[in-house]
Amino acid sequence: TGRPLQDLVGETLTPSPIRATYAPVRWLGPEDPLTSALIGVDVAASSISATEAARATDTGDTVVTRAVTLGEDLTLFFIIKPLYLPGEEGDTVDSRRAAHVGYVASAYAGADLIGPLTEVDPQLRVRLSDGDEVLAATDPAPTDDPAVRQIEVGGRTWQLEVSDGRRAAH
Repeated sequence: TGRPLQDLVGETLTPSPIRATYAPVRWLGPEDPLTSALIGVDVAASSISATEAARATDTGDTVVTRAVTLGEDLTLFFIIKPLYLPGEEGDTVDSRRAAHVGYVASAYAGADLIGPLTEVDPQLRVRLSDGDEVLAATDPAPTDDPAVRQIEVGGRTWQLEVSDGRRAAH
């Protein structure tokens, strides 16, 4: 990539130490200032994605990482899909590990998930959470006994809360 290898530790990029293998981000699209900062990050070593990357490799499943907040108001999560040698996906953990060649990963801003809802109805109040981490929320957030749904996403359980801002105004 022409960039130094980095580990994402918490919310900080640090130089990667010497180790036997790396799984760096080599390309992101569309590239913008946020995503270009992730080029060179070792997905398999990051505190954000290492566990999920290993689970993806071992199971063959596409997985979602926990959320990470960058800066003051940007919360991201990553979707990671393992890649294997052609025709060698395997049916055991050992065979998948032997055939593993890398990952396809995408970063998503949590706010992008609720934007379409509030475009359709600007009065909606929405909060999307992954455990204690809020992926996205409207301002103001839902009130008055919101509708709550648990959503399974890539091995994680998200909670979606929605209320009608018109009800709160009365």
